[in-house]
Amino acid sequence: MTKLKPNNIELFLFLISFNKTYRAMTDNKYISLSDDWLTEGLVDLEFKQYKLLAYLQSVDEKFKSKRLYPPFADIIFHYKNLLKFKENNETLIRNFPKNVSALDLKRLALQYESKFEDPEFMEELKKIVEFAEPKLGNKIREGKELYDEIESQILIEPIGLCPINQNEGYFLVNIANDPNVHVFEYQISIFDSADSKYRGIHTNYLQRIKKSISNTFESIKMGLIREYKKLPNPATFIIDSKAYAPLDETLLPISKRLLVQKISA
Repeated sequence: MTKLKPNNIELFLFLISFNKTYRAMTDNKYISLSDDWLTEGLVDLEFKQYKLLAYLQSVDEKFKSKRLYPPFADIIFHYKNLLKFKENNETLIRNFPKNVSALDLKRLALQYESKFEDPEFMEELKKIVEFAEPKLGNKIREGKELYDEIESQILIEPIGLCPINQNEGYFLVNIANDPNVHVFEYQISIFDSADSKYRGIHTNYLQRIKKSISNTFESIKMGLIREYKKLPNPATFIIDSKAYAPLDETLLPISKRLLVQKISA
């Protein structure tokens, strides 16, 4: 049986990852973490600290400009994964990639060994988790504070009378310091599970209309009825944000959630 010599694959992967992260930081782009960032590639405390801190710095930049998504959802996902790792190490051990340890020339087969058999490796992984958990937790709290602050500035009211069926219709988004009103079509679907029902909302951006004295919310609704005849008496809501925030990355996700809550109440 021939022992395989160590190679430089992990170092090569490290350099590729470093180069990509550095370019993203200098380009001011959002740096995301892969789903299995904790265990992929080089499992080294200093390297993982660098990746995580670069990611969190990128999230900070998004939060400063009031851009909640996708960073807020991503952080929650990674934090839950860390908790799952702490609670269920055995599953991770079974699924973790194994290293090639030897080549069986008689059977023409590779033999593998798990890194989890190495106590130094396990200790390194534990240190990475202990470093990452509080930092992700703190960032979730920051995101939640920003979410609550923006949500508190949003009001949703019906425009005119609403029909009995409010599961489809239109909503207008009026943002402070934005010269336009943004018009969306929406449709709410109900999904049944073993325990309860869930509501999902699908939206379609229709148009933007410049604000003016003549373009009242009521007149915009009447214009939608004339232009889109499939809904002769549509449920129509005005979503009014008293503070400015980006539409796609912040106001729209929050508004969709609030609208579902209002219609479901």
